[in-house]
Amino acid sequence: MPALDQPWFRYCEQVKDSGVSTRFETRMNGIQWLDMVVTQMEEDRFMILVSDITERKRQDVNQSLLAYCSASLLKVNSLKDMINAIGENVHNFLGSVACTFLKVEEDQDTLQLVAGWQDAPQPLQDEELFYQH
Repeated sequence: MPALDQPWFRYCEQVKDSGVSTRFETRMNGIQWLDMVVTQMEEDRFMILVSDITERKRQDVNQSLLAYCSASLLKVNSLKDMINAIGENVHNFLGSVACTFLKVEEDQDTLQLVAGWQDAPQPLQDEELFYQH
């Protein structure tokens, strides 16, 4: 698997030195996560079991984000407060350059800014338009 990160070679050496199988996770191509188990079969032969755990990792990130936002969301009293809490927390959690909420207008051809954060979060102002239910 030439696209794999090179650290897995290190695990083969570790297994060879210790005689004990090892398990680790690695990221491939920046988007896929693999769970790998390395077992020594013979002197320089190894069995490597690979499982795709990308979906589980995505769920872990989603749960982490929800936990990160939950304290702020407990304090909200309005939709505006919820948008501000979610936007600011997502912006900070991801360390993103920008986070924006957009509303699709009825004509389906235009978007309207609901709230946005760039570098330092900018909360939604009272006079700005936002969706109300």
